[in-house]
Amino acid sequence: MPITHRQLFCLLLPLACHAVRADWLSDIGHTKLAAELGAAMPTGAGIVLVQSEANNIESPPNYLPQAGGPDSFAGIGTFAGKTFHPESGAGTELGHGVAVATFFYGNGIGVARSATEIHNYTAVDFITRLTDGITPEVFPGRVQNHSWAGSLGDADEDLKAIRAFDFMLDRDQRIAVTGLSGGSLAPLLGSTYHAIAAGTRSAAHSQTGTTTDGIGRMKPDLVVDVQYTSYASAIVAGSAAALLQEAIASGNAAAERPQLLKAVLIAGASKQNLPQWQRDAAAEPYDDVFGAGELDLYHAWHLLKGGQQPHSTSVERSLQGWDFATSTTDANLNEGRPTVHRCSMPTTTRRPASRHVLGLVALGVAGGFLLLSGPASQLASAWEATSHSAERDARLGPLDLPSVAVTRSPAGTFTGIKDDLLLRPLRTQPVKDVRFNFGGSSISLRVTFADGSRAAFKPLQTNPQTVPRKEIAAYWLNRLLGLNNVPPAAARTLNRADLLGKLLPESVPSLPRLTKEIIFDEEGFTRGEVSYWIPVVVNANLDHADKIEEWTRWLTIGNDIPPEKMGLLAQLSSLLVFDFLENNADRFSGGNMLQSPDRQTLYYMDNTFGFQVEPRGHEKCRAALRRSQKFSRRLLEALRRFDGHALRTALERDPGVLTDEEIASVVARRDVVLGYIDRLIEKYGDERVLVFP
Repeated sequence: MPITHRQLFCLLLPLACHAVRADWLSDIGHTKLAAELGAAMPTGAGIVLVQSEANNIESPPNYLPQAGGPDSFAGIGTFAGKTFHPESGAGTELGHGVAVATFFYGNGIGVARSATEIHNYTAVDFITRLTDGITPEVFPGRVQNHSWAGSLGDADEDLKAIRAFDFMLDRDQRIAVTGLSGGSLAPLLGSTYHAIAAGTRSAAHSQTGTTTDGIGRMKPDLVVDVQYTSYASAIVAGSAAALLQEAIASGNAAAERPQLLKAVLIAGASKQNLPQWQRDAAAEPYDDVFGAGELDLYHAWHLLKGGQQPHSTSVERSLQGWDFATSTTDANLNEGRPTVHRCSMPTTTRRPASRHVLGLVALGVAGGFLLLSGPASQLASAWEATSHSAERDARLGPLDLPSVAVTRSPAGTFTGIKDDLLLRPLRTQPVKDVRFNFGGSSISLRVTFADGSRAAFKPLQTNPQTVPRKEIAAYWLNRLLGLNNVPPAAARTLNRADLLGKLLPESVPSLPRLTKEIIFDEEGFTRGEVSYWIPVVVNANLDHADKIEEWTRWLTIGNDIPPEKMGLLAQLSSLLVFDFLENNADRFSGGNMLQSPDRQTLYYMDNTFGFQVEPRGHEKCRAALRRSQKFSRRLLEALRRFDGHALRTALERDPGVLTDEEIASVVARRDVVLGYIDRLIEKYGDERVLVFP
């Protein structure tokens, strides 16, 4: 039965109805590596995982390995010690989800059995979060497994979804693994560049090249000797998590990159059990059926452990190791250099307008090396799901996917993900390493935690203009206004040993300054604030004189706003109101106007100089506010609802963030803003002033 308009289909096959081969662990080199490493065997400890499933029951959806939700809940049985985060809401058990999870992270045979944090999604919800916004949502976790195949029923919509997926993986440095459907290759997620496509050693998978977003990329990347591609995908994803754990422990950030880990997995692939494996060396990187070969975790681990060995034409290198470099031109693709393409995505079309070429070398496969070349190194594929069902060949009912629409993320989220999920590790996870962020008068540190999450940490310090608690106040004020432009922030106390004793080598020269300016108490602790670390930001350049003149003209009554600028100017107008309320006179001092790489989302960052007690606001804030005569209707409604009690209640999680006097000043400035906007409405009319939704 072909996939029809806006439908997903999956095959659900029982894990329990057939004997699971026990020797697949040996085939992938897991048994050998475990015997060699003993207790040091990496099994995904500390790696946060994502699992998506195609459910066939809608209310409540059956997509979880274990029934539960809507809040996070503890696993039992083979999932004891795990915490499930049902991102798509409360749900019931899906047999396929159980099977995939068992191979992925189950306590018995799961390759990533030590992983404890799993975020679960329905396929529909995952695609919605990917496409239903200005840019794709930032998903939690660093390793994803997708157990579904399908199509939106429209070639253009499939293309948009594929490009959004590739963009997300590249932007957020995520590792994703998919399986291959039988028959022809399904568009979703079968035609992606950056995911790793898994097939079976029995060749029970699609063996055709891609037709979506470019033709001819060979599938699969890797095969595993299990019955279904669903299992193969989970095993490859678990192996990626294990290697990521090892990469993090190495302390080399380049080793953690998904491009590098994919290259290592592919270069480590074995041909020992594939006597039929062959390729046309002149034209094809892979075998038509088996890709790079059979997954071999033993070889991949040793390649990774061999460490970074820069390319040389004169110095002999070890057969085991890797390198990671950047090439500046596509011309290098023809010079025999291994490459992987990265994709950037403009806002409106999500087309990969630029591809930055990254050089990768993975050495030591049977005494040789594998060169990855071509667009994105043939990364990705879709999935034929397998799970609990006696009707193993029965296609389940259609899963209607929502239309692609551009909307703002809901309040209480940041970059599309719930604030609480971003804050949880920042409040509790142990410190792994610390880096000093150069370039400012204030001390700001990038802290990496044990689970891989990162935060900007501003400690209590001697600089009187940097008051960390005010960053927390700015975050809560932003959310009370219905905005989501300030990164989630919370108070945290860290000790001297963590901050100064875990500095990365490149930050050690800053130790004298840090020792001098960070204020520690008698017991060696400093209280500061942690904010979610945005992976990539760019300078908005909106504080230059010519740009200020330009956007002031657009925000003045009587001048039309270009349609493509509406989203950005709506955020800029709200920023002027926000800065006035928090009385932050430092926004236009240079370097404090930041945005997302696609230049569609403004980040209201660096707020530690705000909340000065001035009921009418600083003169710079008043002047900036008067540059706009156009505002958001939603923001105006939030301003009318706002009061001191709401702000005081929001700040109860971190006591002492603002004084009563500081809160009263915010409320007084709110009254000033309302008076200004109401006078504009009286003069020009509601429709000319409230031009933004």
